[in-house]
Amino acid sequence: RDGVAFVIHVRQTEIELTIEKNLTGNKSPYGKAVFDFEIVDQNTGEVRYVHLDLTSSDTASESITVTANHVYKIKELSNMNYEQVGEIQWSPKEPELVGSDATTRALEMSGWKLTENVTATFTNEAIPTKIPSDGSTAENKLKKNADGQYTLYFEQRKLGADEQPVEGE
Repeated sequence: RDGVAFVIHVRQTEIELTIEKNLTGNKSPYGKAVFDFEIVDQNTGEVRYVHLDLTSSDTASESITVTANHVYKIKELSNMNYEQVGEIQWSPKEPELVGSDATTRALEMSGWKLTENVTATFTNEAIPTKIPSDGSTAENKLKKNADGQYTLYFEQRKLGADEQPVEGE
């Protein structure tokens, strides 16, 4: 024979990226404790989002499946009633930061090369403010009418059992 034909199959391994959010101190009475994260695969350009709702607890997490050995940009989107405390905590270990200034680790990080299952933990605390946002004063509701149509109305939001009114209201 002149030559041998063969096929090489390359399998990209999938791993779990877990985004975890912790709150310290009291929750803001002016804004819901909801947080969004943008995860961009720098190799493919794919953008994914993780939404965490901490309105009834002080911690939450969600895992997504990502491709191993790709570089990911992970960004916590802003919530005007909360600020990040300290740096992101990684478990079991911090992945390699690729292609960027390693000092940009606050809200907008650069490419982390993920090679194994990993958890990125973000900790936030409430910012003292009286600026209502995120459904803190009114919630949109739909009411079904007798004719089967819906009417949009607004209902004043009630404080939860763990929320206290801010002095001066």
